[in-house]
Formats: sequence, structure tokens, C-alpha cells
Amino acid sequence: MDPQLRELATAAPVTLYRHLSSSPKGLTEHEADGRSVPHAAGQRERHWRSTVASPFAALLTVLTVVFVVLGDWRAAITVGVMVVISIALRVWQQVRTDQAVRGPRALVTTTTTVRRRPDTGMPPVDREIPPDDLVPGDVVLLVAGDVVPADVRLVAATAFTVDQSALSGETLPVRKQPPSDHGQAEDLSAVCFAGTSVVSGTATAVVIAVGAWTYLGVMGEQARRARPESSFDRGVRSAGWTLVRFMLVMAPIVLAVNGFVTADWAQAALFAVAVGLTPEMLPVIVTANLARGAVHLSRKKVVITRLNAIQDLAGMDVRCVDKTGTLTEDRVTYAHSVDLSGRPDGVAAEYAYLAAQLQTGPRNRLDKAMVEQHESPLADAMFVLVGFVGFVDPVRDSAAEAVHMLDRHGVAVKILTGDNRHVAARVAEQAGVHVAEVVLGHQIEKANDTQLHRLVRRGTVFAQINPVLKARIVTARRDAGHAVGFIGDGVNDTVALRTADVGIAADTATDVAKGAADLILLDKDLTVIARAVREGRRTLGSTMKYVKIAASSNLGNAVSVLVAAGTLPFLPMLPVQLLVQNLLYDAAQLTLPRDRADEDHLRVPRRWDTGGLTGFMLTFGPLSSLFDLITFAAPGWLAGTDTPAEQAVFQAGWFTEGLLSQVLIVLVLRSRDRVGITARPVLAAAVAVAFIGVVLPWTPVADARRMTALPVGFYAWLPVILAGYVLAARVVRTRHMRHRGTGL
Repeated sequence: MDPQLRELATAAPVTLYRHLSSSPKGLTEHEADGRSVPHAAGQRERHWRSTVASPFAALLTVLTVVFVVLGDWRAAITVGVMVVISIALRVWQQVRTDQAVRGPRALVTTTTTVRRRPDTGMPPVDREIPPDDLVPGDVVLLVAGDVVPADVRLVAATAFTVDQSALSGETLPVRKQPPSDHGQAEDLSAVCFAGTSVVSGTATAVVIAVGAWTYLGVMGEQARRARPESSFDRGVRSAGWTLVRFMLVMAPIVLAVNGFVTADWAQAALFAVAVGLTPEMLPVIVTANLARGAVHLSRKKVVITRLNAIQDLAGMDVRCVDKTGTLTEDRVTYAHSVDLSGRPDGVAAEYAYLAAQLQTGPRNRLDKAMVEQHESPLADAMFVLVGFVGFVDPVRDSAAEAVHMLDRHGVAVKILTGDNRHVAARVAEQAGVHVAEVVLGHQIEKANDTQLHRLVRRGTVFAQINPVLKARIVTARRDAGHAVGFIGDGVNDTVALRTADVGIAADTATDVAKGAADLILLDKDLTVIARAVREGRRTLGSTMKYVKIAASSNLGNAVSVLVAAGTLPFLPMLPVQLLVQNLLYDAAQLTLPRDRADEDHLRVPRRWDTGGLTGFMLTFGPLSSLFDLITFAAPGWLAGTDTPAEQAVFQAGWFTEGLLSQVLIVLVLRSRDRVGITARPVLAAAVAVAFIGVVLPWTPVADARRMTALPVGFYAWLPVILAGYVLAARVVRTRHMRHRGTGL
């Protein structure tokens, strides 16, 4: 515990005022102005750097500079546009997310009562000011219903109780009064912490910490620290390095072969760089997928605060939930009453009702005088035990259905709570969670790493768990290779929310919890989490479709150009032509977020599969290369276009065939279904891009791209080659799925 906080909590009032340079009459306005601190700037979330930054965007930026240095402005502009689109999409989505999260908060205004003096020697005045205007040393007045605006030390209190469940998870209000007891920070009876709420009574207190220096602010700062790398981040990094290694191997080989054959090292360098862009539109495609996923989730009343969390949902196979306020409604309701023999009886309930109705509120001075008059213990005979009254925090109506839906989608639910084992187990049963084993907090505390992994693997209910242990349980599951989601609503859940792959909070959660969360639920219906999991898997599936197909196509292109470069006295395609081909193909893939997903893909957790990416590339890349070379052979040997004089025709032909084959292969490989019903936007984009690929060599734009019109005979045998490619791809796809047990 902070020694200064303990010192202020236990100090006599005179010492407290002297330490804070204050007095019971409060600060003067001049003194308060001199102590004001601009907290707002420090409280803003500084996430724009991570929003804009992207490894692939950085790579494309470097390549743009390379094109500028080499003097190919067309290629530089083409790649630069890709960078701008990618960053613009990410910024646009982050702005929308910020507005969704902060918009409702702007509608709520709060004030606090402060005692200040207009000037030295003048009497104090109690007035309302915004909590952000408080400074250390201010004297504040608190009454029932107030939210404690800062960390304060009580100097006077009457029947004063505070709800600090957001900090400690305690269900019942805590009595606060000077002087202080010793204990943990949240247990100090003379200190009230920012963000807690007054349940009853009145108090006068002195502000000891504000803004980022409060206990709440420190927890919030921990929430803003860099979070551990999620399963999605690890997958993207691994896939990215796979593609970068491919680029680093292929680009120098292409450069060397083309340079020696053509003796034009500048063009060879540009062509090698163009081949190395694999796949250059990945940031745009990923962002488009995430943006559409965020829009879908917003319609289900889920706000996304970290875009990548959508795809982290796809891999989530363990969800840890806090009991109070998550599975339950966080309100106490009457359950039943029994007599002394345990039989149902309403007498005790009637007396409890009368006691509640006759409750007149906090004690005043008359109450205190009466208590002092009758200090002697009351005889036991003055009380008659008539029975017992039971109360319950009811389980949410949607809890059992949500648990069932998650179980059907391969997500195990574990309950983490500070309550006792019997209450936790009962709530788990009512919520439909199979209680395999109840693990207690002291077992987690005493366990070494091996024992901990065994406990968290077997246990489904964890009772009497403090915030530190919650985070330790989440970490243990992650270390075991699981993608973990955590849902909580209190400040005490902040560390676990930040540690999990996906942190989830309700809109009614504390600001610190929402700041640490990746998803914020605007609806109390917990089934929306299961729907969000499906959306995450659909989004990841669309992204992986693009990455796998694009990477295999680029591998095929690279092999094809290596063979062509070794046999042709000119480049098989100019750098700008290759970039335009890739740009058109990638533009068609922007519709993949609207594609349908296979149902079997949605039923089980999915992650980025780098091994699957490599296997897919090595399977379909050579197939693509084979039909590229067939195209290269047909017009070159039969039509005599393999001479430098006819290179424009050759390049235009390969441009058209390569584009059409890439577009068609997407339609063939996009689904595991035999028929593979294609979503309308995907089909429309494929048709549009195919049309552009066919007519582009005939348009005036072709001159700028150094292409020319193709002979009519080219279009006679082109369908034959494409039909053969499609049939071969279907056969290979079937064998690939049978061998690996999975499709895209």
C-alpha cells in the first residue's frame, strides 16, 4: 500500500489539514486555482499511433519510396493509393468507435459539493462544481446518492456507508468513518475512493488525490498499458513473416534472372519489387473485414473499442465470466421464508417487510442520543426468532441460453467470483454451466505453475477469487494455448480484462473497466456474445480466404515469371502492368467481407493458421503457375508474340489471362460446399473485374499501361485454358481438403 495514503488515512484532522495546506473552512478560490491540474489531456486515450501503424502499410510506404527513387511514378502512385486507403479505413473506423463509446457519456453531467472561501478571511460557501475542478485540499460534502468524485479522507461522518463493489467486488455497502483501520487500500474505513457511491448518511471529507493520481486513475493507467499479444496478433505476425520471407527469397531471384536476360537492371528491379508485393492489399482487406464486422456487431448493440478483437473472437475457446452483474442481475430480490423447522412460512417475510417499511433512514443526533441512553446490552428475551428470510441475486434470463450457445460453438465457460463456493456453484447450475469442480482462491494462491495449470483445466467454478487471482487464471489458460475471453464490470476486473485475448464489459460497467475492454455490450442479453463469436469467425474466414488465395496466386506468378524471364528476351509483364493486375484483383476481394461463411467454419474456434497458409501456397501456387505457362506457350509459340517487337501483345495477353484466372479461382476455392453459393456482391465484383480485364487492352488507358489490343484468336482458346484451370483446381481442392481435413 502507498505509504503516503496510509499516513493521510491515519493522520489526525489537524495534521491532515496541515499536510494538505488546507483548513476545515476549505481552500480559497485563489488557492484552488493555483493547484488546478489539466487532467483531461492525460486522460485521453492515445491510440492513434497503433491505429495508423501497420507492418504491411509500412512495407508499402517503403516500396513507394523505392519506386519514386527509381523514377517509376505510375507504380509509386498506385502503391501510395493503397497505403492511403488502408490508413483511411482504419482511422475512419476508429473515429466511429470513439464516437459510439464517448457519445453517451457526453450526455451525462455530474457535480460535487465543495466548501471554498471567496478570499482569505471570508466565510466559506458551499457550492456545486464539476468533479474535474477539484484539487487536493478541497473540502467536499457527501450525501446519499453521490458518486465520490476523488480519493478523499473523511473528517466527519454520520451513518455513512459506501458501495465500493466496483473496486473490491463486495456486494454489501461498507461503513466508513474516521479514524482509519489498517488493511488493503479498499478496506481503509476513513478513505473513500473515486468512483464509489454513497449509499447512506452524510460526510465531510478532504480531497487527497484527483484525476490520474487516484486509486481509480492508477488502475485506469494500468488498463491503458500495452496489452499482451493476442492470438490474432500472433497469427497475423506469423503470417506476415511467412509472406515477407517469401518476398525476400523471390524478389532477388526475379531481379537476378531478369537483369541478366534483359540487361535492363532498372526495369528488372522494379519488376522484382512488384513481384514482392505479396499480398499488397492485405491491410485494406483486413480492415474492410474488420469494419464490416464492427458494423454488424453495432447493430447487435456491441461497441468495438479494438478492431482486431473481432478476429480474436474467432479463436476464443474459453470464456471467463464474473458472476455478479454478469450472469446475475446485480440486484437483491426476495426468494422465500421458512420457519424454525425449515418449512415454508410467510411470518418471517411479513416481519421483514414491516421492518423495511418502517426504516426511516440514517440516524440523526436524536438517534445517537437514544443509543447512548441505552448502552447496556439488550436481554435475549426481548427478541423472538420467528424464522429466516432468503434473498437472491437472480440469474439473468439470457444466461442459460448464452452458455448453451457458446458450448455449441466450442467455447467453454468458467465462472470467476469473490463469493463463496456454494453460492457460486448454485448460480453456475442455474446458468447452465456444468460444475465439474469448484476451485477456491486459497488453492490458486498456494499452487505452483504445474498445479495451477491442472486446477484451471479441471475447474469450471472459481470461488473466493480476488482480482489478482482472476488475472492469474486468465494467464494460465492463455499459457496453455487457449484463446481466452473475460467479461467483467468492475475496477477489480481491469487487470483480467487487459490480460485476456478479448476483454468484454457491459455499458453499465465502470469507466475503467470499459476502458480496458475490447467489446462493450449495450444490451443485457448475453446471447449477443455468442453471436459476436460467430461474427468474429466469419470475419476471420473472409480474411484468410483472401490471404491464402492471394498468396498462392502470387507464388504461382513468381514461378511463372522466373520461367518466362529465362526464356524471353523481354519482361513477361511490365512492373506497372503487374501492379494494375494485382490492384484490380484485390479490388474484387474487397467484397469478401460480404461473402457467406460455411456453417462448419462457424461452429468451432478458428485462428490464423500459418502452417495451413504455407501448405495452401505450395498446393495451389504451382497449379496456377502451370496454367500461366500454358498461356505463355500458346500465344508465344503459335502466334509468334515472343519477340521483342510483339512484346506488348504478349504482355497484354498474359495480363488478361492472369487476372481472369485469379478471379475465377476465388469463386472456386471460396467455399467448402460442392455448389458454394456465392454472395451477390462477390459475384458482381468478379464479373466487373473480369470485364475490365478483357476490355482494358482495347481502351485508351492501355497506352498509358503500355499494352495493346489482343488478336481475336486469343479469345478463342482463352476459355479452354480457363476451363481446364477451374476443373483442375476443383480436383486439387477436394484432395487438399481430404488430406488436411479443412478448407479455407
